Parts: sequence; C-alpha cells; structure tokens
Amino acid sequence: MSLKPDLFDMFISELPGNVKKYFQKIAEENNIVSAQINGEIQKELNIDIENLMVMLLPFAAEFAKVPVSQFKVGASVLCNSGNIYLGSNMEFKGGSLNCSIHAEQSAINNAWLNGETGISKIAVTSAPCGHCRQFLNELINSEEVIIILADQKTRMIESYNLAQFLPNSFGPADLNINDYMMKDEDHKLSIVYSEDELIDKALKAANKSYAPYSKNYSGVSVKLKNGIVYNGRYAENAAYNPSLSPLQSALAFINMNLLIGAENEIEEVVLVESSSIISQKRFTETLLSSLGDIKFRYFCIKN
Repeated sequence: MSLKPDLFDMFISELPGNVKKYFQKIAEENNIVSAQINGEIQKELNIDIENLMVMLLPFAAEFAKVPVSQFKVGASVLCNSGNIYLGSNMEFKGGSLNCSIHAEQSAINNAWLNGETGISKIAVTSAPCGHCRQFLNELINSEEVIIILADQKTRMIESYNLAQFLPNSFGPADLNINDYMMKDEDHKLSIVYSEDELIDKALKAANKSYAPYSKNYSGVSVKLKNGIVYNGRYAENAAYNPSLSPLQSALAFINMNLLIGAENEIEEVVLVESSSIISQKRFTETLLSSLGDIKFRYFCIKN
C-alpha cells in the first residue's frame, strides 16, 4: 500500500528528511510500526518511545472519518511485542452517534486483530473520554497501561496510569468475570461444513471474540468491491455501552488498512453469532443501512 501522494507529501513536508522513509514504510505495512522500525526511528532521531508515539499521532489522525464533528483524533498503542499500532476515530453520516468509533478503540482493535495479546502504553491526541477510559479498563493488563499525553502548551510528555483517569473503576471482577480483553480466545463454535469463504472467516472471528457477559460470541466478514475480505470481532465491556460490535471492529480495521481518505466500498457482509440473550443482528443492519445498499447474510449458531 502507498498513501495518496498529495496527502502523504503534505503530512511529511515538515519532518526531517531522514524520517520520511520510515513513514513510507509504516504506510506500506498497514500502519504497523514494527519493533525493528520502532527502534530505528528512536535511534535516528535520538528520541524515546513516548516521544515517538506522540509524533505518530498527527499521522494516525489523518485516517479519521468525521463527517459529523470534523474533529480528528489519533491514537497509538505500544504492545508487549514491541510493535506500535495506530488508530483514528470514525463517524457515520446518516448513522446514530452511538455507532461512532473512538481512536483509542480503533488502535486497540488494530492491535487485537493483528494477534497482539496486551498493550503497555497508549498515546492519544487528547485525554481519553470516559467512554474510552472504561474501554481501556477491560484490557487484560489495564492496571499496568500507561497513558501518554503531550501538554497542549509546553508539548512536554506527560504519563499517567489508568487509575489516575478512572478512580474507583468498575470492571470484569465486579461482575465476577475472570476474563479480560486481548486474552487469546477459542469458543469452539462450528457450522456445518461450507466452502463459503465469508462464512468461514466470520466464524473464525466469532471464535476469537470477547463476550464474557452475554456469551454472544460474534464476528463478521466484510468483502470489499476489490475482493479483499476483512474480519471484525465483538469486544464486550463490563459497562456494556463501550462494547465494540463486530461490524464496528471490522470497519475500524479496514479504515486503518486503506489509503488515507479512501472510501471503503463494501460489497457484502456476513455476521455469525452464537444464540444468547442479546444479538448483533439489528445493530449491524442499522449501521449497514447508513453505508448504502449492501448485501447482508446472517447465521445464528444455536446452543
């Protein structure tokens, strides 16, 4: 992948010449800053990891799709592997505001769908809102996650732990749940053998979803008009409302894998979910209706 030349050149025009090559590499690798590239940039610029993560934020924010607020937010997360993943906020014209995806959710989702099993630091354009603080509280090592912000006036790096932003928090343990998001999952759901690629990929996504409260293990596959298929998984939350639906997960992931400003033309979506007290079907249909006339197939696995 390469960025649209005008947008890419506009973004890197003020960067030191020896850094531009790295941003091209990051763009080519779907906004993943590998541990190797991470180390090389730090060494070349003589900066620490926190400053690098903050430096990446304007780049991440350029992927934002914000037709309602016009307010772009970028996020970067450092994972236990040493890789950094980027995320940006998304809004949907014609959709309800609760369909919006926050940059922090996007970056964590990007890491999760790429197989990461925990994050150590997150940098954000602005201080996380309450919604995102609650989302962060669901992570497997939430008490250890460091939140990085740049002071708006001095640009000095400031670091916080989640407890400073979310005192007296409510999380999985309060509902007698021992699972946490980003833990490796396999729910062993199955469907009668099918050679349908979209059903198979949605099923695999459902098997890796995180739904300890409702047991609504669910996943989607999204086929673009260019033939590429992406997946998304349900990520549940103890406070319920910050939960990320399978379709939101897929759309955020697609957005961070496409060109800046590119339209993700969707041809078909398949949702697979386990039968439970809740369902993703109606929300998926509603969000899809705001995106256009898109073919939708649904499969419910009975217990």
